[in-house]
Amino acid sequence: MKKVILLSALAAFFFSACEKNLYDAEQAEAKKTIKDLVVPTDFDWEMAQTVTVNLTSTAEVAVDVYTNSACTDAYKIISYTVIPGVDIPVEVSVPAGISKLYVKYDDVVE
Repeated sequence: MKKVILLSALAAFFFSACEKNLYDAEQAEAKKTIKDLVVPTDFDWEMAQTVTVNLTSTAEVAVDVYTNSACTDAYKIISYTVIPGVDIPVEVSVPAGISKLYVKYDDVVE
């Protein structure tokens, strides 16, 4: 019985030692990569931008603004009801890489 316990303990030690060395090598490589990272001094760290969307209409409509051309709900950033003759400036925050917004509208049913 003592031999089985001793062999089990030795096997556990060797397997854990091998596994630890593997992770240490990966961590050392990750640290080296981060240390070598060079960021330009003029790098724009802003992740979002605020834009003003002016909504106006000649009829009452429900307006949805999206960041993709397919106008899928996952990319909807605002929903608004526009009243005729009223210019509504709406400020929205969008990811910095977005250069276009897409609008989809439907007639408001009462």
